[in-house]
Amino acid sequence: MHKVSSKLEDWLENFNNTVAQLVADGFKPTATDARERLANLTKGLVTDLPKDRKR
Repeated sequence: MHKVSSKLEDWLENFNNTVAQLVADGFKPTATDARERLANLTKGLVTDLPKDRKR
């Protein structure tokens, strides 16, 4: 198994804590939730899209 980049450790810890709290509060994650959340995360992180790309 590979070690997570040290640049991601804090973010990943925060992410895991957030998910744990959601689950403790009754949230039941599904594959659809995962896809939607990953798409939203990607939108927030990818900022250098070509200008002619349609969304």
